[in-house]
Amino acid sequence: AKKFVIDKENVELTKLNKIYNFKFGRLITDEKSYYNLFLGNNVQYQIEGDFNINISQNILGELNKFEEVPKLMEYVNIFEKILNQRKIQITSMTISAFKDFKKIGTLSVGNKSVKENKIRERIDTNKKD
Repeated sequence: AKKFVIDKENVELTKLNKIYNFKFGRLITDEKSYYNLFLGNNVQYQIEGDFNINISQNILGELNKFEEVPKLMEYVNIFEKILNQRKIQITSMTISAFKDFKKIGTLSVGNKSVKENKIRERIDTNKKD
């Protein structure tokens, strides 16, 4: 973070609680609401959600199985696998990718307000004047 400008889109990457090293980088987490993955070449992946359970060791175990640096979808698949195996229910999850501390993409899953807005947009576009 020292080499990059911190702004409202990347400030969440600077949160620090538990730091775990693995063979391709670091996993930084509070073990309940965010899991930030820092890889080489200034690539960062962030998954935020209402996990409320520590899955750090499960994540690290899966990450260390890779032969090459994991891609974003592989990181997401790890979460899906662990959540399913442990039967963990979440209401929302936000997945973000960063390069050089600049956000390059975000996906929100399960956010009720987003779903409601999408439904309203569909209804509004189907209205006849």
